[in-house]
Amino acid sequence: MLGVISMGSDRMKERLDFIRYYAEWVKSAPNEVWSKQQADLINSFMASARNFMLSPEEYLKMTSYREERIRSMEEDLRRRLRKYDAHELEGRGLSNGKA
Repeated sequence: MLGVISMGSDRMKERLDFIRYYAEWVKSAPNEVWSKQQADLINSFMASARNFMLSPEEYLKMTSYREERIRSMEEDLRRRLRKYDAHELEGRGLSNGKA
């Protein structure tokens, strides 16, 4: 699972700085220059997609399995935490909502 980047992190600052830099560059560069770069980037994405080892169907099957596995692991973890919390409360004489 991908980590969340907080707004205060160095990585986020670096990303935002680059976005600002690139936006200024796009504003100042001639249309022919930046549009060629965009076309090259998009063409490289398309070539990469064509050379991908899985079919679209295989990829979707793989990612849906992964997402289901993550959901299952998260549910199991929540179940274990509830069980642990209940056990801890019992050990302290605080079960059944008694304080």
